[in-house]
Amino acid sequence: MPEQAKYKLEGLLEALEIWERNNPASGVLKNVHAAIMDWALDRHTTPYQGVKRVFEAANLWRGRIPRTLHDGHVVFCMFWVEETTRTVRFDSFTTLSLPAD
Repeated sequence: MPEQAKYKLEGLLEALEIWERNNPASGVLKNVHAAIMDWALDRHTTPYQGVKRVFEAANLWRGRIPRTLHDGHVVFCMFWVEETTRTVRFDSFTTLSLPAD
């Protein structure tokens, strides 16, 4: 089996802390928090899986995070991928009302 690409993750904890401060009701839900961490850590090997490119900005991607549905809301993430340095830089996590795409 070929070795999977490894990307360095930057700004994850900072972006998560800001999300928790801005969304205290969502941030305290352990299952939502765990789903976000699992998804974010997967960006280490598969940064493009299940996300869409934001066409207005080069290298900016967005994705709805699976298993974060709660009280009619879901969590999205915006992040940058720098292929030259193999880096994923987390920009923000946001809780949005459904419908969300």
